Amino acid sequence: MAREHKVLNVQTNEITMVPYTQAEEDEQNTIDAQVLADAPMTAWKKAIKKSDTTLLPRFAEDILDGMADKSGVNQITLARLQSKKDLRATKP
Repeated sequence: MAREHKVLNVQTNEITMVPYTQAEEDEQNTIDAQVLADAPMTAWKKAIKKSDTTLLPRFAEDILDGMADKSGVNQITLARLQSKKDLRATKP
């Protein structure tokens, strides 16, 4: 199925559907391929961004990673830190 795009006729103020030219089709195919190639990284970035608010903010990760002795840190916080590290390890 050929792709089409909308074109506005300014004289009649009507919108018509016009098939893509081969050059436009090739360009759109290139864009689509890039979007598909970027999809795993995009999904991972969204997951990391969400985890910054739901699990542990980045500054807290840095503080905890800098601590030599984590014996005084709550177990829930340490579990969240490990969850973030596990998520970061899945980076595509």
